[in-house]
Amino acid sequence: RFSLQEQIRRQKYQDRLVKDVGVSDEEITSYYEINSGAYSTEERIKARMLVLDDEALALNLMKRIESGESFQELASEYSLELGSEKGALGAPKGKTEPRPIGRAALVRPVANAAFGLKASGLTGVIKHSNRFHIVSVEEYLPSQSRSLVEVRTELQEDLLELKRAGVAENTLRQLRSNATISFPEESSFSFANPVIASVGSIEIKEAELIYATYGNQQIQQALSPEFAPLIEQLFKPNVLEQLIEQELILQGAGLLGPSFVGTRASVSRDALNFVSRDAT
Repeated sequence: RFSLQEQIRRQKYQDRLVKDVGVSDEEITSYYEINSGAYSTEERIKARMLVLDDEALALNLMKRIESGESFQELASEYSLELGSEKGALGAPKGKTEPRPIGRAALVRPVANAAFGLKASGLTGVIKHSNRFHIVSVEEYLPSQSRSLVEVRTELQEDLLELKRAGVAENTLRQLRSNATISFPEESSFSFANPVIASVGSIEIKEAELIYATYGNQQIQQALSPEFAPLIEQLFKPNVLEQLIEQELILQGAGLLGPSFVGTRASVSRDALNFVSRDAT
């Protein structure tokens, strides 16, 4: 009961912090310019697939296909899956024309081979879970950008959620920074928070490093006495380097054109996306 009460109290406090947060047209436009790739359609293919459980047969059929035999007829005769559809991926039951599919429709090794062609063509024999796959890509449909008008509602919701998270994060950082921590005179505990790095005029203190280190899920899973030296000697220096790099990026973001909003992590990501947007 106490735990639930505490969760509700915190949630209500956070709701009060963000209740008046909104997004402007300028912020929406900037966010779209920076993250337009995230709102593109996914790449897709129209393809047929042969699935077999005999490697020798798969290699033999591969040679026959390369020699000009019909992929459709071989799929209909030999494939363990989609035989009645002549191997057509995405086709309804009994239909034989493939429909566009995304990567998620195929297991990863098969998807990597088929989409890796980036054009129509034939994959090699791909082994996965004791089965052998051959994919004939009939058409490759690359990812396409969607206009701001098309994605505006979705983008606005994402941006509002991100901006609210940024407000909550900044408030908590300010509360931590302004907090005075003391102990009774008889206590054996003490609190020191020295500066461990400076980036321009911004100081990074030890408490921030500890918070970032032990808030990391990977490190939480490794919390045991035998891993203490590894955390101190390897993880902590890496986390400090990440904090320094993040602060450098955040300060650099203020010198760029767009208006970046959100959490420190999202602003860092968006700033890097912005400066590398023309890279190929």
